[in-house]
Amino acid sequence: MKSLKFNLIAISILIVLILAVSRQVEHNKRVRAEAEAERVQSNNLQLMAQDRRNTNLLLTQKEFIGIISDSLQSTLKTLNIRPKTVIKIIEKEVIIHDTIETKVYVQTTGKDQWFIEDFDKCWDWKAIAYLWNDSLMVTRTEFNYHNKTEDIFNWERPHKFLFIRWGKKEIIQTSSSECGETTSHTIEVIKR
Repeated sequence: MKSLKFNLIAISILIVLILAVSRQVEHNKRVRAEAEAERVQSNNLQLMAQDRRNTNLLLTQKEFIGIISDSLQSTLKTLNIRPKTVIKIIEKEVIIHDTIETKVYVQTTGKDQWFIEDFDKCWDWKAIAYLWNDSLMVTRTEFNYHNKTEDIFNWERPHKFLFIRWGKKEIIQTSSSECGETTSHTIEVIKR
């Protein structure tokens, strides 16, 4: 009688443990599925946004390997880096667009020949212009481009209510440059 009672208690404890473990496994699956859906939704919103100057995509390893461009593939090959080992890529592009007419310094250096120089706070260039038959030829002799770009990484809590910030800490990248507008496209690879 004692052993039957002991066996029933042991079996009921074992059943309760099996149920608890299976519930925990199902809960973990549901949390992962919700995180995956949120990640995909965030990527879609960033790709369809009006302001696409700064995008931050979270991709799985399979997705990342599927979208690697030829230029990035050749860069990785040159640097001897396997695509499976990449965890983050930041592509930056500095855009300077100016349509304002300005006067350019021109100095006559000889018959039908001129020295031309133009500069701004981030660049300068020099050239020699001369007449060649019926056309004007310009040969650039010097070009310097110096644009200081800063990337600042800081952590911040994503949600704010009045003056209280809450939520899991996130790393935020802020880029600034002396000249032009900086666009930043970040791809983070999630290892699963």
